[in-house]
Amino acid sequence: MLRFRRRVRESEAGFAVVCAPRTVRLLRAHGTLDVLDPEPGLPEAASRIAGC
Repeated sequence: MLRFRRRVRESEAGFAVVCAPRTVRLLRAHGTLDVLDPEPGLPEAASRIAGC
């Protein structure tokens, strides 16, 4: 997922991750929470992408 995120951002496209609170805990434990910066729902993710 991190490699995909990098490739998308290099192409100047929008990128957002949507995940449940349990997954947020997993990302935090893995050390990728700050990098992926997930959104709690699809409307928030779409808003982030539209703001790019």
